[in-house]
Amino acid sequence: MKTMHWLIPSAILPLLLASCTTRELGTTPAKPAVKAVGDTAAVIDEEAASQDYPDYIEERVGDLYLKYGQSPGVVLRAFDIPVLNSSLIAVVTPGWGDQYYVSFNNMTLMRDSRVEDYEGGRRIVIRHELAEEYESPFTATETHAILPNNVYKVTLDFEFDSDDPAILEWRVGGFNPNLVAGVPFTANFPDETVTGVTPYEAQGATAAVTTVARAFNDLTINSRIGDIVIESIPDNDLVLFDYRKNAYAMDDNPMFWFGYLERPIPARQKMRYEYSIRLPEKLTDDSTSSGTHVVDAAVSEEETVRIPNLERDFIIPKPKSVVYTDDTLLIDENTVIYMGPDPGEGIRTAVDFLLKDLAEIYEIHPRVVEGPVPDNVPNGSILLGEVERWKDPAAFLSKAGLSIPEHHEGYALHVGDGLVLIGANTEQGVFYGVTTLVQLVSVTPNGIGFRGADIMDYPSLDFRGVHALSGKNAGDQIAKAVRDLMARYKMNAFIWECQYIIWDNAPELEHPQYAMTKADAQKVIDSASRYFVDLIPLVQSLGHSEWIFTNGHNLDIAEDPETPYAYNPTNPRTYEFIFTIFEEALEFFQPTGFHIGHDEVTMRGRFPYRSRDSGLSVTDLIMMDTIKLNDWFRERDIDVYLWGDMFLHSSEAPDATFAPTPEIAKERRDRLPKDMIVVDWHYQPVAAAEYTSIPLWRDEGFEVIGAGWYTPANIHQLAIACIEAGVRGYLQTTWAGFNFRIDGNEAAWYQYWVYITAAHYAWSGDERTPDALPFIPKDEFINTWFRTKPLLEERTGRFIDLSPAFNRSVIDRDGTEWLGYGPDNDFRSLPKGTPLMGETVFSLVDDNEENGALLLYGKMNPAGSFPELVELKVDGLQASELRFLMTTTFPTAEHSEVGS
Repeated sequence: MKTMHWLIPSAILPLLLASCTTRELGTTPAKPAVKAVGDTAAVIDEEAASQDYPDYIEERVGDLYLKYGQSPGVVLRAFDIPVLNSSLIAVVTPGWGDQYYVSFNNMTLMRDSRVEDYEGGRRIVIRHELAEEYESPFTATETHAILPNNVYKVTLDFEFDSDDPAILEWRVGGFNPNLVAGVPFTANFPDETVTGVTPYEAQGATAAVTTVARAFNDLTINSRIGDIVIESIPDNDLVLFDYRKNAYAMDDNPMFWFGYLERPIPARQKMRYEYSIRLPEKLTDDSTSSGTHVVDAAVSEEETVRIPNLERDFIIPKPKSVVYTDDTLLIDENTVIYMGPDPGEGIRTAVDFLLKDLAEIYEIHPRVVEGPVPDNVPNGSILLGEVERWKDPAAFLSKAGLSIPEHHEGYALHVGDGLVLIGANTEQGVFYGVTTLVQLVSVTPNGIGFRGADIMDYPSLDFRGVHALSGKNAGDQIAKAVRDLMARYKMNAFIWECQYIIWDNAPELEHPQYAMTKADAQKVIDSASRYFVDLIPLVQSLGHSEWIFTNGHNLDIAEDPETPYAYNPTNPRTYEFIFTIFEEALEFFQPTGFHIGHDEVTMRGRFPYRSRDSGLSVTDLIMMDTIKLNDWFRERDIDVYLWGDMFLHSSEAPDATFAPTPEIAKERRDRLPKDMIVVDWHYQPVAAAEYTSIPLWRDEGFEVIGAGWYTPANIHQLAIACIEAGVRGYLQTTWAGFNFRIDGNEAAWYQYWVYITAAHYAWSGDERTPDALPFIPKDEFINTWFRTKPLLEERTGRFIDLSPAFNRSVIDRDGTEWLGYGPDNDFRSLPKGTPLMGETVFSLVDDNEENGALLLYGKMNPAGSFPELVELKVDGLQASELRFLMTTTFPTAEHSEVGS
């Protein structure tokens, strides 16, 4: 007797939760020296765990809650509803070239923080000042006060002790859009009063387009919890603008940006900015709770409620040419995979990759045949091979009207006429054909098969890489990422920053938090070798050389022994040490290329300090070291990669420009050996044409790889810039801490799911913007990493009728129903009847004449009385699974519970 699985989809309605709000931005491990100042995540020094000062301070006064920490800066809540979060202070040179101070980079920000009584309430006082060795001319005192009657006051007293040009950007917080989007406002200026409505949906990507008000006396926002009144001094130029579609915006932290944009700082003057916010003294009483509702719910007869339903209408990366057909080819245990009479190891890898996906996800185990195909190839067969070893796939492809691209990574794929055909000039091309084929699987009630398609494909860039760090006990995680986040999406290079491997020649440098054994590292080497990923070790040299001084060792070769960051390029023992490590790394990795780092050389400590007696300039020291290292590797026939920031001036690129003048930048490039490969990193999201250093390097005779970070717009436009300039490739960098970790590290996932974004653009050159892509990289990442399995057979269950509990229409007829946003922003397009949504059937009513949804109580609900809990009485019914169709009235936090 077949076991019955009871499934109870929600009958007739979407279940709506109204009390959800955006989350506060959490701390996310990032690169200790952040390479961009934008809406980036917090920087965590993983060695600062022993600090004797708090991570944050929090206070409550009346209905207000205030919290401040290094990241996310300020958090302000009223009535336990988020109002502001994610503050940031940045002092930089005009054009965002050099950084004088960035608050989330200040690891000791909370060291001198304090709380004190103030005007009947409490205030938090924060001192913004870097340690002396950083020689920053910016100092400031920031105060945040919460007072009786729900008043919030903020001041910033600051001074810039230098004649160098500088600008201040102070995001005093991001307003929760759930409070302020789509509501009326009134702004009073010295000469006029302006009224309007904030945008319900984001209307643009820049402050110039999305500004609500700027340089006002006061601004009143009729928010969803009552009037919020902001008071300021017009000359201070306080601005509120919609940041939700900004190029720097984080998907999981939408906000209305509030603060001071790029204000020039006068030299050696005491300055003050201040403002206040008056929040409602009590919540509006429009929405009330009616407690618990008990409903006698009718239950339907048993019927089919879950149906296999999987078919993608996209491939990642997008192929150069793809035509879908209706000729689905079903596969099962009788399917045969032919890989020719003399398959190489790469073909076996491709077949194993296909077999693993079919077995683990679809429970299908085809038979594999090594040898020639029979005269009459059985229907449902899969033929794959590279031209030189086995010509049959190419011949079959030719009959189907497809030719194999000339590019060594290109492939042709045909699903139709009862066969799957994959042909390429190389084993790597065949493997990429297989990574496309696994995306053509469709699952229906009729069976599992490959969607019919004709594809000819090749990459837009030859180098498509990922940069990441090593990690303690991280070998399995990184090896899996190489296979499933790099190779699966046709990334072919891995620049692996691995200086914290435990070197045989320097065991004393074993780091207590970051050390990785060679046995663990070997797992990564093996994975890269198997899956056509060129592993290029990166061991930091000159700058970012803290690893050399781990556990207090080698301080004799530190350039500044008080800040052991860079090594001394005039001390012969420096090279005795570093070449010993390099030699060991070459023996271990057997690479064709090596990345020597060399970024941000002068960022920390005194440089020069020990080398100053040599009379050599900073440029001389950098070039002497770079050339010495390049010569050493070239003698061993190893390509040398290095970061490009020390060779660019701020007039030559949007960021990552640390040469002090254009002339010095040009001198350094002129002295740089032309056989070095420049990895030109830029994290500012600008138009492709504004990445001007990419063609500059190319025109000066260098091989160039552009490198971006986590912002989708940055990835897209920089990849396009590299393609248009015809340079070598694109690299996706990862700064998520010195320990690579995905499992259990949700806060850093945004840096890993963009591997898929980068792979897509670097291969395809797709002109579509990230928000126009037919897939969501985050969802693709989660499904891939956690091996999401589709439903493979129909399942029966019952519907529960929730209509007795309905209290809301999904159609806004007169501007007061649904959520009150008008007919353009309701749920009238929700399917009626019994639509299949994903793999689940729901029964939805047409509520033209009646309500069709249940809205639960929330503090920002429309006017009315709503239950906090609904109890459905279904006596005697047993189920293994419950499925409700749910949404939230406002965005809420990733990984947070919105209902139960």
